[in-house]
Amino acid sequence: PAYITELLEQGIPLVFFDFPLYNSTLRGGFDVVLPESQESVKNLCMQLIQEKNCKTFGFVGDYRHCRSFYERFVGMKEALFLSGLPVDLQYSILADDSLPYTPEKLAEALDQLPALPDCFIAANDSLAINLIAALKTKKISIPKDVKVVGFDNNPKAKNITPLLTSFHVDKISLGRKLPMLLLERITNPTQVTQIIHITSKAVLRDST
Repeated sequence: PAYITELLEQGIPLVFFDFPLYNSTLRGGFDVVLPESQESVKNLCMQLIQEKNCKTFGFVGDYRHCRSFYERFVGMKEALFLSGLPVDLQYSILADDSLPYTPEKLAEALDQLPALPDCFIAANDSLAINLIAALKTKKISIPKDVKVVGFDNNPKAKNITPLLTSFHVDKISLGRKLPMLLLERITNPTQVTQIIHITSKAVLRDST
């Protein structure tokens, strides 16, 4: 965040892929492109509530890490709220990035939970894959005992057991949008800041 503030003070046109989570409004000529997360996660969670009878959810990852992580966290909470279920964070692992989130550390974090939720929403696939490894060391069956969802549709999501439910991000559209937006910003440096989301699509696999 401090580095981005320093960049904005230079007065040059900027486009960011994703963005830190700020408590205040930043001024300057910049735009942000990121994968759509909140609505996608909310819709999948509501589907799991309705079709798989999931009543409790836990988030895994530091939601303060970036805007995308935070939107995924909010999407999970929104699904619970809209479904009339309690938003209970006792099932979540929300340590900041000083926790390495390795399978070993996640196994320790699992021991601190009062119980397993019906479903874990991981901030991305790497975290979800490490979480699955941690759950396996404890002989916890996926998806029978707990369901696991990742994000990004990493190639590894299709090469683990069980296959990981995730969200496909259109990286080609993201890649095209970034330079287009930068050219717009160069042409019109005083235009209002745009935050553009590129649609993500749920990919259901064996982990749910």
